[in-house]
Formats: sequence, structure tokens, C-alpha cells
Amino acid sequence: MQVELHKTGTRQARAFYPKDLFDIARYRLNRIEGRKPERAVMSVWNPKGGIGKTTISANLAVLYALMGLRVLIVDLDFQGSLTQSFGYDSDITPEEAEAYGVPEDKTVQHTIANLLPTSAEARKLEDTVKKPWGDAGPHLVPADLMLDHLDYLLLAVTLQGNQSDLIIAQWIADSRSGKNKLCDLSGYDVILFDCPPSKNRLTRAALLASDMIVSPVRFDYFSSKSLSYLVQVLKDMERVYGFRPDLSIVGNEHDAGRVRSALHVTSLAHTYGDALLAQTIRRSEDFHRALDSEDRIPVALAKPTSPAADDLREVAKILLQRLNINIPRVLGTSGVKNGQAV
Repeated sequence: MQVELHKTGTRQARAFYPKDLFDIARYRLNRIEGRKPERAVMSVWNPKGGIGKTTISANLAVLYALMGLRVLIVDLDFQGSLTQSFGYDSDITPEEAEAYGVPEDKTVQHTIANLLPTSAEARKLEDTVKKPWGDAGPHLVPADLMLDHLDYLLLAVTLQGNQSDLIIAQWIADSRSGKNKLCDLSGYDVILFDCPPSKNRLTRAALLASDMIVSPVRFDYFSSKSLSYLVQVLKDMERVYGFRPDLSIVGNEHDAGRVRSALHVTSLAHTYGDALLAQTIRRSEDFHRALDSEDRIPVALAKPTSPAADDLREVAKILLQRLNINIPRVLGTSGVKNGQAV
């Protein structure tokens, strides 16, 4: 690996691009003798929008890859917010990209709709997945507006008397076992779904395929109501399918100094017990600055030594512990500047 030097005052420090950090993390993990891939599927979902769901999804994917884990994150929201936060334009066509000088690989042409067995235009995983930070970084199955059409296809499957709710679970099982020749998911340690707020068929299928649902909340009344709805969804799953994923509730944009927030923390802890993580993610402008920057990289990369990144890192570790995944040493850096870590 070519290592650059970055001058900081009178000293020179090694400088690494984000891709290098992921490569190093993967190398360190692969050195563990006899290590086998983990198998965890997580969905980040809350029926209430605007609570930082996509931000948490993106940062979890980055942090797990910085632990050396192989991560696949799937954007299930046809608005493509996660896809755009990873540097891809989900709205532009290849013709528009050519006209405006946008690289074709920054456009979205295939989504999970092209990977599921309902697809009339099935694609290989390698033709669909995006790798914004190279092979060792998180892999992304992007989304665009056409993904909304998939929900109608799943309705058609249901009307034909087939079970569409389990289509993602079956896709993962077939793609891990080798039965699905177009898609090999066997090497991924973590598969992470960023779900839209609405409980459409695609979201329901992702939840049923998951070992855990990660539900971000803000400590206010409306979060309490959304959690009540989420728990009812889980009860319905167990009643119909005899299975329900574990629930982990993560307090997001937490302001510990607000009395009202403290009261809601106490109330939620009483209602949901251990499902509510003791570790919260504090309110921080670093999230907005990272997304508004030219590079638009998640705060876990943009400001890895910030208090907000520390919170995210602890949340990421706790979630892996709940999934019984061994946690390797997290690779740390002092920051990222102009697209490179220093």
C-alpha cells in the first residue's frame, strides 16, 4: 500500500484515504486464524419519519466495515436518501449523466428489485452492488424511484396465492446456500436493510428476514406512539409466522439536559425494558456538517473522534453483542480531511 505523508505543524503523519482504512481493517480481521463469517441480518425501521433512521443505517454500515466485517447495506426506500448519502445520484439517467459529465458508475440502474426472484430483468449481485470505498468498505444495493414499483409486483405475487412476505428471507437463504446462482451472500457478516417509514410489503419482507430490528427514536410523545405501533407489528408477525425479530431501541438526537427527554427515557425504559439501549446518540451538528460537506461521508468517517461518532461506535458494539457476534478491534483515525484520513 502506498502511504502518503501529511504535514501537521512541524511533524509529518501518515495519511490514509477511507478506502485504505477499510482495507487495513479487513486485513487485520482476516489474520484471525480460523475465523468464519458471521451471519446477521438487521433492519433499521421506525414507522415515524425524520428521526435519523438513514443516518444511523449509513454510520452502522461504515462502523462495521471499519471493524473488518463484510457488510452489505440495502436501501429499500425508493426516495434513495441512503443511496445519495453514499455518493450516488438516484434521480439522474445515464443519458443525463453523460450530458452533465457525471460518471456513469455514480448513477443507479439496478436495485434489489433486480435481485429478487420476482424480477423480469434479473441481474447478478456484482452488476447491482456499489462499492463507494472499495471492496473492503460497505457494499450498497442502491435504490431509486423505480423501486416503488416492486411493491405492486409483490402484491401480484400475493394475489396469485404465493407468499410475498417471506421473499427476502428466501432470497437470503438461497443466496447463502448457493442455490441462487446470480447472487452470493455467503461471505457477508452483516446484511443491513434501511427501510422506509411506511410498512409496505417490501418493508414487511425485510423485517421478517431480520434477526434484529433497530428502531431509532427521539424521546418525545410521538416516538412513544410509533414504538407502540412497531411492537404491535412484531406481535402480528409472531402470531402469523411464529417468529419475531429482536427489538433494539436507540435514542437518537438525545439532549440529556432536557427534563422532558429524561422523563420519556424513564417511561420508555419502564415499558420496553432491556430493548431500550442505555447508550444514546447525542444531538450534534456534526451530522449535518458531514452530510453538507463536499464529500458527503457519514460522520463515523468524517469526524471519527467526535463525541457523536463515539456514541455511534458504542451503539454499534452493543448491537453486535446482542447478535452474539465477536467484536474485533475498531480501527480509529484522528480525522478525515479533503477525502483522506489523517
